[in-house]
Amino acid sequence: QPKEKYGIVAIASGEGFCELFTELGANEIVSGGQTMNPSTDDIYSAVCKINAETIFILPNNKNIVLSANQVQDLTDKKIVVIPTHSMPQGISALLGFDSNMEPDENYESMSEIIKTVTTMQITYAAKDSSYNDMKIKQGDYLGVVNKELITSPKIDEIITDFAQKINALDGQIVSVYYGEDVSEEEAQSICDNLKAQIDKNIEINLYFGGQAVYYYIISVE
Repeated sequence: QPKEKYGIVAIASGEGFCELFTELGANEIVSGGQTMNPSTDDIYSAVCKINAETIFILPNNKNIVLSANQVQDLTDKKIVVIPTHSMPQGISALLGFDSNMEPDENYESMSEIIKTVTTMQITYAAKDSSYNDMKIKQGDYLGVVNKELITSPKIDEIITDFAQKINALDGQIVSVYYGEDVSEEEAQSICDNLKAQIDKNIEINLYFGGQAVYYYIISVE
């Protein structure tokens, strides 16, 4: 096989997310993220499978960026790490990738794109705990936006808070990815609830992410 100009490795979890990255052009998917971070060797193994001069790596988790950067020391291939901190950032970066551009140009373009993406996540509290003087009860829903955490026994209250944040962000597109423990009907209901509370000019789309741990991962861009 002749050597390609570019190759792409994406770290992802969830059947839906993995399929989406593949459809958008990722050559290799490394399982990881959420509660399971792949090692440098795991990422290097994926790089070795790609016959390309330059390989872009999308860590899609801030805890994986360092491992991805260390791959450069293990190969003669040019490694370009886009510092994506979430899978939605990785998707947006991949959508902005242009094989006709030079590696440095792609790096600049993709790095700028991910700055426009805000990721919101909904999970649950596995046990009673506290965070910044906030008491968290086992089983409560937890909404995570950047370093901010909100908690409620009702998911609708989390959605209302997210809707307010979305309107304040002045975003144009909202993507809702539902997890492996959520039915399509439940996800559609949540999506409809969110849609009713955000600006009517904002486009909202629902996708199956299939991710563990997080019921919903929502991106705003």
